[in-house]
Amino acid sequence: MIALIVHWLILTFVVFITFKLIPGLDAKKNSTYIWVALVYGLIHAIIWGLLGAFLAIISWVTLGLIGWLVNSFILFITDLLVEDFKAKSMGSIFSGALLIWFFSMLLRTLLGL
Repeated sequence: MIALIVHWLILTFVVFITFKLIPGLDAKKNSTYIWVALVYGLIHAIIWGLLGAFLAIISWVTLGLIGWLVNSFILFITDLLVEDFKAKSMGSIFSGALLIWFFSMLLRTLLGL
């Protein structure tokens, strides 16, 4: 349970940083970062949990392109579900998905998770 909370806190921080760096990703309230991290994390866990092995193989063959597109789709769905989160363009979603992946991997590696 503690590991789940730590991962969620990391994702919340990563979402906050990503929203500050990508001009087209907007949060109306500070609590939006928490909700985006929660919804994104749940959808991510469901999709990668159900299709993980299949997506991992395809992602390896396409040098990560499929993983990036799936994560972009997850961010797009999150935009539809979280009322106070707005992405102004698909470019913002693609860039945001890339930064969320990068910062998540970086922080988890640095923290040994």
